[in-house]
Amino acid sequence: HGVLDDHARAVFQGKIVVQAGAQKSDGHQLNRALLLSDAAEIDFARATVVVRGGERPAAESAAERVLIEEVSRKTGLAWNSTTEWPGKEATAIIALSVKSAPPAWKGQLPAEALTAATLEAAEGFSIRVQARTANQPAMVFVTGADPRGLLFGVGKLLRSANWGPNRW
Repeated sequence: HGVLDDHARAVFQGKIVVQAGAQKSDGHQLNRALLLSDAAEIDFARATVVVRGGERPAAESAAERVLIEEVSRKTGLAWNSTTEWPGKEATAIIALSVKSAPPAWKGQLPAEALTAATLEAAEGFSIRVQARTANQPAMVFVTGADPRGLLFGVGKLLRSANWGPNRW
């Protein structure tokens, strides 16, 4: 459990281990954070999705496409994507990256996004959230250990989102 107030930043990281040979496995995680102020809320209505430039494996490209299309289908929001880190005009950023092939803008990633224990195994992922501050927009960092891990991380983000018409 956590309590967020003022311009708080929340980070939630979990790990589900499924042993080899386990069949019909299903894992769930829950974060029961309490938001005490509107400033702790993150509004992604006009988010920009940032991805690595150049040739990308199919799973890495699919992660971007699935995220944007699912958000549009469920909320009506139309997110843009770019390979360049957005400027100060950005209201919210969702950064998709792969540890095994860092983007040109890797300096924007929080250190924890690349050092999470969940990134040590193939297909692992990490999701980090930084609330908006006076100097930066709200940000979500989805990092995969590899391209499939990024796709799984995007899936987790989509399953965990608080959907609504014209809001996410």
